[in-house]
Amino acid sequence: MTEQGLRPQTQLYITLNISHVKNEKISTEKQISDAKSKSGILTLEPTREAFLLGNRAMKDFVDGNDDEKRTIASKILWNLSMRDGAMAQVSYRSPYDIMANAPKTGDIKTLLAVWDVIRTELSR
Repeated sequence: MTEQGLRPQTQLYITLNISHVKNEKISTEKQISDAKSKSGILTLEPTREAFLLGNRAMKDFVDGNDDEKRTIASKILWNLSMRDGAMAQVSYRSPYDIMANAPKTGDIKTLLAVWDVIRTELSR
């Protein structure tokens, strides 16, 4: 037994495990750093921003001036046709097209499936 009351094999085992944990920590920190440097933001951030913009777009569009309306429309809409001062036809950019066609109410399984499709679209 050593001074600490542990067998040499046990001390070696603990030392190896601590070393392994430290290496895993360094590896994980490097992966996070690489992910941030590649895209500037993590994977969930674009999904969050898409939902937030989609949720507040109508209010911001109605309350905004012409430049703000143009900016919102260019972010969300792919194609917009006007006839007699009214919207005749509209196509949404991805992922807003998925949001527009998604059920407004539904079970959690359906809503999670829609969220997964949107997340996949944004990661491309």
